[in-house]
Amino acid sequence: MMAAIQKVLQDFFTYLFGVKLLESRCTSITEARRYTLAREYLDDSQALEIKLQVRWPRIGWPRRNQLEFVLSNQEGRGVHEGWEVTTREQSTEHGSVFTIVIAGAPVVRESGFVLRVICRDNGRTVEELRFQCVDRAALAKEILIHRATLVARFVDYRVECNRVHDQVAQLEYDLEWSLPNAEHRQLLTEMGLVMSLELASVGDGASSIASWSYPVSFPSDRCSWSEKIGSSGIFRHGAGDYIFRVRLANQLIKSNLVQVTDFDTYQAAVRAMLTAGAIVRESNWSVVDRHGKVVPLDVVAEDSRTIDAVIQFELPTPDPLLPQENLLIALTVSRDERTPSVSHQVQSIPAWGGSSPRHQLSIPITPTLLQHGPGRYEITIHLENRLLAQTAFTHKTRQQIRQEKTASILDGLVVDAVQIHVLRDGETQPIDGVIFATDEAILPKFAVEGHGFDEDVPMVAWRLRVVLLNEDTGQSIATDVNFRTKPGKNVCNGLKIPLRTEQRWLLPGHWRLRLEKQQTRVAEVKLQILAEDEIVPYTQQLVLQNLRAEGQELHVLCSGRRYQSEIVADSCDAVIPQLTLRAAGFNRFLPEVPVVADVHLSGGVAGLRKIAQLQFVLRPEPVRLPKLVVQVRGTELAEDPGLYRLIIRISEREITSFPFHVASATEVLEQVTVTKLVLNAQTKRGSSVRNSVTLSVAEHRSIAPALEVGVGILAPNVVCAASLLLLEDDQVLMQTDFDVPLDAPVKRFKSARIQLQMLRGDEQRRERRFTLVTLIGSIQKEQLQFTLVCSEILANFEGQLMASPDQLQVDDNEYQEILRRL
Repeated sequence: MMAAIQKVLQDFFTYLFGVKLLESRCTSITEARRYTLAREYLDDSQALEIKLQVRWPRIGWPRRNQLEFVLSNQEGRGVHEGWEVTTREQSTEHGSVFTIVIAGAPVVRESGFVLRVICRDNGRTVEELRFQCVDRAALAKEILIHRATLVARFVDYRVECNRVHDQVAQLEYDLEWSLPNAEHRQLLTEMGLVMSLELASVGDGASSIASWSYPVSFPSDRCSWSEKIGSSGIFRHGAGDYIFRVRLANQLIKSNLVQVTDFDTYQAAVRAMLTAGAIVRESNWSVVDRHGKVVPLDVVAEDSRTIDAVIQFELPTPDPLLPQENLLIALTVSRDERTPSVSHQVQSIPAWGGSSPRHQLSIPITPTLLQHGPGRYEITIHLENRLLAQTAFTHKTRQQIRQEKTASILDGLVVDAVQIHVLRDGETQPIDGVIFATDEAILPKFAVEGHGFDEDVPMVAWRLRVVLLNEDTGQSIATDVNFRTKPGKNVCNGLKIPLRTEQRWLLPGHWRLRLEKQQTRVAEVKLQILAEDEIVPYTQQLVLQNLRAEGQELHVLCSGRRYQSEIVADSCDAVIPQLTLRAAGFNRFLPEVPVVADVHLSGGVAGLRKIAQLQFVLRPEPVRLPKLVVQVRGTELAEDPGLYRLIIRISEREITSFPFHVASATEVLEQVTVTKLVLNAQTKRGSSVRNSVTLSVAEHRSIAPALEVGVGILAPNVVCAASLLLLEDDQVLMQTDFDVPLDAPVKRFKSARIQLQMLRGDEQRRERRFTLVTLIGSIQKEQLQFTLVCSEILANFEGQLMASPDQLQVDDNEYQEILRRL
C-alpha cells in the first residue's frame, strides 16, 4: 500500500517539476530503405536515427540544450571513436523532439548499445534506453511452425502422410506459421523476404530435386501456404527417402522426411499389417442336423446338413492411402496331420482398417467330406497366411451315436423308492423288512428313472437282476427281469418272487435283496424271514410298538356331577381318566392281544407309586380304557394338594399321562371373586336407575343391590358364606348374609330393597355418604360408594341447587315425557 502511494506521489511531482521521456523510436537506414523499430536495429544498417519525444515540467521554463545524450556499449564502456553522432532538437507545445543520428562502420559490429538521457543542471539520468541488434537469422528462428504436413490425394481421398507410393495422384505441402512479435511481423512484411520449399533426395547426397518459393507477409496473426507440387516425375530417383526443407532468408525453419515406395510393395505392406494386426473377437461353430436344428459343433453324423462357422475380427487402424483392401479368408477341413485336407474354400472379403468384419462360412456335409470315416476332424480358418481360428469335431455314424447314447442312458439309470410288499393270506401288504414263512411271495416295488432320451434313443431295453442272499448260510437266488425304460419315472410293481417252489425254499433267517444292473449294485434292502413259531411273538411285539392313545380326557366326579377339568378341588370325590387305544399289526396268527395296563400316580410327598392295574384285550378296532376311578376326597390327594400326574404304562412303556392339579380349600376360596356389583335405584315415578353415585330422597324411593360372583375352581359340594354390608363411615347400618354354592362358573344374587327414607335419619343433615361392601368368607372383594341427598327440596329460597348438578341423575324417560308434552 505504501509503495503504491509513493509511486503516485512520484508521478505527480514528475508531472509538475520533472522531465519525462514519452516515446522513443529507432530507424535502421540501409541501402534499400528505412526500417523503424522501438528498441531494435538491423545488423546491416549503415546509420541509425533515434527520435525521442520529451515532455518538459509544468512549473518552470525550459531551456535549450538542457538535455545531454551519452552513448555506451552493452558493457558500459564509452562509445567507439568511429561513431558519428549528431543531435537535433525541435520544440513542441509542451516539450521537444530530439533526433539523434549515429553513423559509421562500427555500428554493424555491435550487438547493442545504451543511450542515457541526462539533465545538464543536476546531472540526473532522465532515462536509460537499451537498443538491441537483430539479424535475419534471428527473425527466422522466432517463427512458430504450427503445421507442416504433406497431403496426398489418392482416388477420392485426401490424407496427411509421411509415407507415399508412386501412384499418388497429387501431393500438396501445407505450411502454417505465426510470429508473436508484432514489430517483427511488420518488419518482415516490409523487407519482402521469401520463404522457399525444397525437395531433395536423402540417398543422393541430399541433392535438390525441385524448389518452390512464397513471399512472406503477415496479413493476420497466423499465415499459411499450401503448395501443389504434383507427383508425376517428382520422385524420379525411385523408391527411397526424400526430404522437404522450408527456409526463410536462407535460414532452415522446418524439414519433413518422406518415404516413397512402389505401389505393389506398399500394398503388400498394408495387407501384411492388416493381417498381422487382426484380433479375433468372436468365433462360433455350429452344425445343422438332419432336422434343420442348429446345435453346437461337437459330433457330426453323416446325415447332418452343414457346418457353419461365424468369425468376427477387428482390424488395426486404416492406412491413409489404402483404406480398403480385399483380403482372402480360407476355411480348411482336414482328417489329421497325415492326410491331406478334405475340404478347402477361399473367399475374398472387403476389409476396412479399424472395422470389425463378421463373416460366415458354411461347409456342406457330403460323402466326400467324411470319406475317411469316423474319427476326429479339424477345421482351420486363415486370414491370408495367418491362422485366425481353429476347432475340431468328431464324425460318428448314426449307429455309433445310438449305441453311445444307449450306453450313457443305461449307465445313468437310477433306481429309487424301493418298497417291499408280500402276498400274505391272498392280499398284498407292505412290510417293514420282516417276512413270514407262511407268506406266498415277495413283491418288490421300485422306480427307475433315466436321462438323455431323444429321437435316436426313445427307449432302452435292459436286464435287471434281482438277487436274494442269505446272510446266515450264503444261499443266493438270482432272477433276471427284462426291463424297458422310457423318459420319466418307470414304476415296476409286477415283480413277484415266490418263497416256496419245487426248485427252492427260502429258509428263515436274515436275507438281503439286491437289485443289480450290469453287475453293478443299484439298490439293496435287508429282509428277515420268520419261522411259524416266531410269528406270534413278533406280531405281539409289533402290536405293542404300534400302540397309541387317542382322545384322552380327565373327568372330575363331585356330588354326582361329572365335568372335564385339569384343576380338581380337594373336596371333589374322584377323577376318572378316559382314552381310546388303537393298535395295528394283527394277523391270523394273532387276531388279538391281552394286555395289562399299570396305572401310576406321581406327585406329592409319596412320589411315584402304582395305584391300579387294568386288564383288557387289544383288537384291530379301537379299544376304550376300562373305567378307572381315582378317589380324591379323604385321600392323600386332598391332604397334600399340588401337581399330580396319572401315568398309563403297558409292557413297561408309557402310553400316555394325565397331568392335573389338586387345589386346597384356601385356593378355591381365593379363586372366588365378585365380578360385578350393581346398585339399582327406583325413582318415585317407577323407573330404575343403575349405579348412580348420587341419589336424592326427593327423586328416589328405594335401592336394591345386586352382585355377580365368579367361581374360578368348581367345587359342587362346597358352599361359601358371603355377606353384603351397607356402611356409613365405619358403622355397619345393614348386613345381608347368603351362601354361594361353587357348582357353576358364575353365580348371581340380589338383595332386598332398602327404602331411602330409612337411611335419611333424624338428624338435619343435607347429605350422607354410604358404602356397599362385599365379603366372601371373611375376605373383602368389591365395594361401591354413593351419596344420598336427604333434603326434600333440591334448591334453597334463592333458587340455588343444594347439590352438585353434575352428580344428579337424569331420568331419560321423564325427560322424553316432558319433550313430548311440550
